[in-house]
Amino acid sequence: MKAFLTVFALSGLLVPLPTQAATTITVTSTADSGPGSLRDAIATASPGDNINFSVTGTILLTTGTLTIAQSVTISGPGASSLAISGNNAVQVFMINSDAIVTISGLTVENGAASGGGAGIFNSGTLTVTDSIVSGNSTDVDGGGIFNSGTMTVTNTTVSANSVSCCFGGGIFNEGTLAVTNSTVSGNSGKMFYGGGVFNQGTLTVANSTVSGNSVKLRYGGGIFNLGTLTVTNSTVAVNSAPSGGGGIGNFLGRLTLKNTIVASSGSGGNCYNDQGAFASQGHNLSDDDSCASLLSNTGDTNSTPAGLDPGGLKNNGGPTQTIALLPASTGVDAVLVSPTNYCTLTDGITAVDTDQRGVTRPSGSACDSGAFELVSTITVPIDIKPGENPAAINSQSRGTIPIAILSSAAFDAVTQVDQTLLTFGRTGNEKSLAFCSGPQDVNGDGILDLICHFDTLMTGFQTGNTMGVLHGKTIDGNAITGSDSVLIVH
Repeated sequence: MKAFLTVFALSGLLVPLPTQAATTITVTSTADSGPGSLRDAIATASPGDNINFSVTGTILLTTGTLTIAQSVTISGPGASSLAISGNNAVQVFMINSDAIVTISGLTVENGAASGGGAGIFNSGTLTVTDSIVSGNSTDVDGGGIFNSGTMTVTNTTVSANSVSCCFGGGIFNEGTLAVTNSTVSGNSGKMFYGGGVFNQGTLTVANSTVSGNSVKLRYGGGIFNLGTLTVTNSTVAVNSAPSGGGGIGNFLGRLTLKNTIVASSGSGGNCYNDQGAFASQGHNLSDDDSCASLLSNTGDTNSTPAGLDPGGLKNNGGPTQTIALLPASTGVDAVLVSPTNYCTLTDGITAVDTDQRGVTRPSGSACDSGAFELVSTITVPIDIKPGENPAAINSQSRGTIPIAILSSAAFDAVTQVDQTLLTFGRTGNEKSLAFCSGPQDVNGDGILDLICHFDTLMTGFQTGNTMGVLHGKTIDGNAITGSDSVLIVH
């Protein structure tokens, strides 16, 4: 019996203990410390816990850096709603080497540090999404972000950060870093190398905009590379470095460029390469000749105006600001998708199916170079209540309004219009579509027109409106718009 109990006890040691379920801790105070504070939540969290917020405003750090030593997820209410500020006195976040951390929906601002990473210093595994890292400063090595671990930055803006000396005003990377669908803008180095980004690790930049960054001396206003750098489907514009590589400086590094625009460097030219391994995978565009010896693959273009919006960074939709392409840009429809699809990552296989804003690529016959996919707007003729001019509309009717989208020899409305995305009303943005019926030739030109019906009450017409406006898209992603006169009778 004693032997049996011993065996039973030993076998019991092999039974796995139940794992503790992750809990959610809610931050209820904007105080630097104490109950309900973010600092207290980080200190009391167990590995795997989630931290969220019931407060908005600014959490001003007065007692030091927020150090994260365990794996947690921090989910803010939105970068415009909550900021974590270093008060221009302390570093904001320190991620330790064993931690796996996700930060989203926050602004990380006004951090100050000596030795790098005033906003975020990461030596663990960190994902930052839907956030802003801005106004942080240090003497060297990454005013906004320092990464020596593994880091992913997505849908995030890194802006107005600085180093008082050298190496990466916005970002310093010596680990593995992926920057996707993000904007790195207005960062600076007062002396040397990499106003926007300094890389001596492995860095991938995709579907992103690097703009308005600078160094006062030497190289790499936008990006300076000593490591392994891949830039795809991105726009590097309006950066400056007086000694060379206003856009991108590469020294002893390995740089691969694909489907990217490098343009409008304030000083130092777009490209600088010294003893580095530079590979173009094609369809890049430079508006000066500084990249000519480097960009010579299929579809590469040098000394050609980039056709960027002279207004620079704007809210063109999506989570971050972008620089739009003008319709006449050489970059429009420059990346062929047939018979060979070049609109891919550098593996030549993975399709790039959206731009930085999330807009579908391609929007036309091919993808556009750079981070911005231009969606062309096609004006289509429409006839509201065919046979009536102007169309009389009782705004209180519970019926529908028939509209013909007229076809032509150059535009087949029946086959080219995406019938699920049509909106119509007093502004054109009203989601009033009821159904589309069988095509008819309403104007007698021998070509079938698309007939769709819209719920009258949902069109939002008001007394005095004189035009009805229709918006939509073609099946290949181009925007369409049309208008016709109306007479509101109630």
